Amino acid sequence: MSTAHTTGHYDGPPPTVPPAQPPAPPAGSPDPADAPTPLPRRRRGPRSLTSKLTLFVVSLVVVLVLVVSSTTWFLMRSFLGDKLEGQLGTTSTQNSGFIERCLDHLTRVNQRTLSCEFGPQTQEEWVAAIVPQTGTTLIFSGKYSSELHGLDLTADEIRALIEDPGRRLTVQVDGQELRVAAQPAPGGDYIVATGLSTEEVSDTLRRLVLLEVVIGGAAVLIALFATTAGVQFSLRRLRRVTTTAQEVATELSPEGAGLDRRVPDDEPDTEVGQLATSFNTMLAAVETQFGARLESEQRMRQFLADASHELRTPLTSIRGYAELARMQRAVGENNEDNLDRIEFEGTRMSRLVEDLLILARGDGNGEDRPLRQELIDVAGLIDDAVSGSRAAFPQREIVLGEVAPEAHVVGDPDQLLRVIRNLVNNAAVHTAPERPIRVDGTADADGVTIRVVDGGPGLSAEDAAHVFERFWRADKARTRARGGSGLGMSIVATIVRAHGGSVRFDSTVEHGSTVTVRLPAAQPD
Repeated sequence: MSTAHTTGHYDGPPPTVPPAQPPAPPAGSPDPADAPTPLPRRRRGPRSLTSKLTLFVVSLVVVLVLVVSSTTWFLMRSFLGDKLEGQLGTTSTQNSGFIERCLDHLTRVNQRTLSCEFGPQTQEEWVAAIVPQTGTTLIFSGKYSSELHGLDLTADEIRALIEDPGRRLTVQVDGQELRVAAQPAPGGDYIVATGLSTEEVSDTLRRLVLLEVVIGGAAVLIALFATTAGVQFSLRRLRRVTTTAQEVATELSPEGAGLDRRVPDDEPDTEVGQLATSFNTMLAAVETQFGARLESEQRMRQFLADASHELRTPLTSIRGYAELARMQRAVGENNEDNLDRIEFEGTRMSRLVEDLLILARGDGNGEDRPLRQELIDVAGLIDDAVSGSRAAFPQREIVLGEVAPEAHVVGDPDQLLRVIRNLVNNAAVHTAPERPIRVDGTADADGVTIRVVDGGPGLSAEDAAHVFERFWRADKARTRARGGSGLGMSIVATIVRAHGGSVRFDSTVEHGSTVTVRLPAAQPD
């Protein structure tokens, strides 16, 4: 038995699978969106530099006070303890000798207390005589002094002194702490125990602690106020830097107002003085760059205004001649002069646009249209430029001077040819027709020099300073009438600069102008 399988074919779009939804939170659980936003953690401790420096110095003073006080206390306790031990040893030796005389002339008061005729005492003493065989003690008291007391010892203390007569103990008698030393009597029948109070040592140490607390607290307070005042005084110049920065930020405007402020740097050898010097240097650099940007923007606005004006002039002429041609055609006239004028203005506008493109490329980084790099014979380049200018200005005397045959440069021949032609044509247009124009070239180890010299009249020093500015004209009306746009010298400077060279314009009204172009010499292979 066979089973038939039927297979269907689906030509529609593939079915879309809905994205998996996250599982719903269990009932009663809090919504994560309702969870409180954690507050930012606040930094603990001082934040200002003054507080940090003050805390550091005060902490250092506290540590020093604690170290000095502790060291002083331990040294004083050791000194007083050694002194007490020395007094105890001397007193114990003296009392062991007195016992012999006391036992010879004793007057028994009771079975344990003997009254001996000791002389007046200079300090309080506690004395007892121990019988080693029985462990009993005889307590002595002074007959003429209240400074002598009986030493009442416990059985354990007596046993310890009998076992080691040279041993010293610290005992408590009637609420006082005593330091006890034992010394055998000269006859050997008794062990004399002598005790001295440690109260004077304890009192001295307590007074020392109180004195150290007062002196240490005063030192910490003095350090606190002195450090705060000193840090604030030392950082006053830093506050000047901060104040100046805030004033600059407040007064800063698109025109650069406020950047002329400076911080007094009368202490350049200090860290704050060096900071002030660096801050002033930064402000000066920012002011210079800000001024350069404003000047660049001003030049750009002037450039756009001049370019619009220069382009509007031929466009207006083209529209006018076109309108005139249309009107003449309407009345059946046909004047070819209108078309010639339209062509002339169109050529002029095309040349102006080309000049603007050259200047725009010069302002860029040169990546959009890099210069050609060819080995150029400067003599041939100058000869071509002079020949072209002679053809354009046949009435002018253009002299080809001496040109070094070894003068060679690397660059774009068309651009450099334009440089020389612009200089010669500019001289031909703006100088007297009867005065000659001379072009020559020299070479040395550092580079090639091309000079274009005219016979004048030249420009004044004030006008000569603007000769490389775009759209600048010494006589605007006369220059525009001659077809000049004021871009020729700007194009010369742009091309020479793109070839790594320099150009200089020297001029006097009486003797004319000299344009000197300096280009890097081609390196021999």
